[in-house]
Amino acid sequence: MSLGVNRRKQSLACEAAHTHTMDDETGEVAFWINWLSSRGYKDIVPVGFSSTGNISLLLYNIQTPHPSIKKMILTSFNPVHINQAERLKLQTGAGRKSHAQGGKIARYSVGYCKNNFSSTLNTYLSYSAFVDDKILDLISHSTVPLEIILGSADTVLPVNWQAKIIARNPRARISVVNKANHFFEGTTELDLADNVETILKTISTH
Repeated sequence: MSLGVNRRKQSLACEAAHTHTMDDETGEVAFWINWLSSRGYKDIVPVGFSSTGNISLLLYNIQTPHPSIKKMILTSFNPVHINQAERLKLQTGAGRKSHAQGGKIARYSVGYCKNNFSSTLNTYLSYSAFVDDKILDLISHSTVPLEIILGSADTVLPVNWQAKIIARNPRARISVVNKANHFFEGTTELDLADNVETILKTISTH
């Protein structure tokens, strides 16, 4: 995703000004799916990574399902970790009013950005909404088969996460890469690639 940065080539630091929202990310997914479809691709399998990368795919598929999407691969699928008290304070009342004025940039806690996620209030609220229950709701409403690839050594995942996923979407297929962390570093990167290739081979082409 561009994250609002033209021709972005590297990750955006926590301290950088974030003004994009989850709706912006979902809109970009729509753009690229339509772009592929317009060029004749009829069997599309989007691959997402981590919380927001997977959420944007799920939201797009639920809101505007495309017939060319045959299934989705969600890697390191996890909710957005936030400070719940902070979010509740900013959703309503004086806290919201003071932070929302003029779209000013303030610092919040989102994921691994602890008290240094610099963004507008709207940006913060658009991402921080996707806690455990809400992201599980997304997979329960998926219109296509889901392939979820996790690492056995991923410390970012919530407790009993695999069981919670299956409880919400029994049809979701979970593959676990042994010794892989959240980023599939080292040789587990090759195992991730093998898993993705195996999944793609199950897609029947026209």
